[in-house]
Amino acid sequence: AWNRITGNLGLPVNRYNPDGTAQIIYLFTRRVDQIDPNLAGFFFPVDLYPDADTVNQLNIHSNETNMLYLNSRYAARTSMPSTLAHEFAHLVHYSRRVFVHNAAFDPPYFTEGLAMAMEDVAGYGYNGGGSARAFAGMFLQEAHLVSLARWGQGPADIRSYYGGAYLMSRYLLDRFGA
Repeated sequence: AWNRITGNLGLPVNRYNPDGTAQIIYLFTRRVDQIDPNLAGFFFPVDLYPDADTVNQLNIHSNETNMLYLNSRYAARTSMPSTLAHEFAHLVHYSRRVFVHNAAFDPPYFTEGLAMAMEDVAGYGYNGGGSARAFAGMFLQEAHLVSLARWGQGPADIRSYYGGAYLMSRYLLDRFGA
């Protein structure tokens, strides 16, 4: 997954920890359940910044490293490899967008669609993990209820939003490349 995702998006970049470019910390914890019991994992951009800055500006601590948080209840599931690819794609995309291109972060429909497309590129996506196929099918049934500009604001099932975002990103990836 690493080679396929970085081959399309580039290597993760962290100007505050340049020696840790190829190091990713995966924290498997049940505390992810406290956010949402259905959440398999997430990437937290604050971890890419110096702790002193994040505490002063946001009152949040940073781990100052490339880090992904994963729900330990999901660790043995067959969906974990696609979750790792998905969250890693978020890390790479954010780090390159912000630290290389000095640009604002993209809206959720773009970042989630890209991460799902990278699951697919890594070999897990369309039939695996979060099941882009199932989400795309839900989107096609609920397309009249989904607005990617109003990400997740109902009335459609949130998985339909992911399905629509995936289809858009996969289309762009297939036609124009990464």
